Amino acid sequence: MTFFTLGKVLLALVWASALVVALFPSMATGDGMLVKVALVTLVIHVIELIFVDARLRQQPNPLWHRVQVLLFGYFHWGRLSKAESA
Repeated sequence: MTFFTLGKVLLALVWASALVVALFPSMATGDGMLVKVALVTLVIHVIELIFVDARLRQQPNPLWHRVQVLLFGYFHWGRLSKAESA
């Protein structure tokens, strides 16, 4: 399993956990820290999206890549930059 794939899997688990806690607040522990972490991660990914948007526009399906960057950040666009340089 590559670094990017492992990162995507772990981040998907964070998003799924945050969604469950947001839908069922009674399951929250740690004063809602998971939801706060997810919101901060989303803000960081929006900033990343602003910086890599020009690169994403060159891809075959830019909307799909934008969604992937919002969800996975560098774990998605880092792989794109490696594929472009090869």
